[in-house]
Amino acid sequence: MKNVCACALGFVCLLAGNSAYSDEVWNSTYGQVVFEDESGPTATWSYTHNGRPGLIYILGLAGIYSERDRYDGYWVQDASDVRCNTPRLGLNKQKSYFWGNFQVKFIDSGYPARWEGLWGYCNDKPTRSWNGTPQ
Repeated sequence: MKNVCACALGFVCLLAGNSAYSDEVWNSTYGQVVFEDESGPTATWSYTHNGRPGLIYILGLAGIYSERDRYDGYWVQDASDVRCNTPRLGLNKQKSYFWGNFQVKFIDSGYPARWEGLWGYCNDKPTRSWNGTPQ
């Protein structure tokens, strides 16, 4: 959200500035990524790659809208090239055997910010690149 707060009531700007996920969207290596929601300390991003919708859960990112750093999480889809041995929470709160680790590091300190990510299948170390640029 590109807030330019020249408000007489400062608290209105503070409230508006705390809803990053309402319009944070990136063009990424694997298509459009959207900041969808926050639950506790976890942020949820959505994406669609090769016609397959997916989610990325990022621990510690919820509530952080500036000076973002590096965060760990995981991606999950209903299907992918590799099936894991154990399930994780996925789309529509259903378990999925198609997931992997995800790491993201924000490049810019402001908002919106570019990010560099790494991903892997299942519990493999994330080594594949996944980068995002704000729309």
